[in-house]
Amino acid sequence: MGRWRLDEDKARSWGAGKASVERESDGRWRLRREHGNQPYDSDEPDTGRIWWSDTGVHQNLTFPVQPDPVSGMHCWLQRVTVGPAQLGDAYGDVVVD
Repeated sequence: MGRWRLDEDKARSWGAGKASVERESDGRWRLRREHGNQPYDSDEPDTGRIWWSDTGVHQNLTFPVQPDPVSGMHCWLQRVTVGPAQLGDAYGDVVVD
């Protein structure tokens, strides 16, 4: 699914890992996963049967949805640079300037 949540909202946790967003001293933003899916108690018995923890990576994170200003169609108009993980990075980290 590749979705994240910033709060411990169990009602939306089926496909969303818990994450935090921080601004680093150099001005970059870092999204870091705190944990993936976990079983929890609710009126729905299946929530206690969650066995997976990896919530995946969002397919539009590098190029988020950006409508074309003229046609309104989904377009990729941004220029980006994608680099390898750096020292101190963890699985699922997203760092942008």
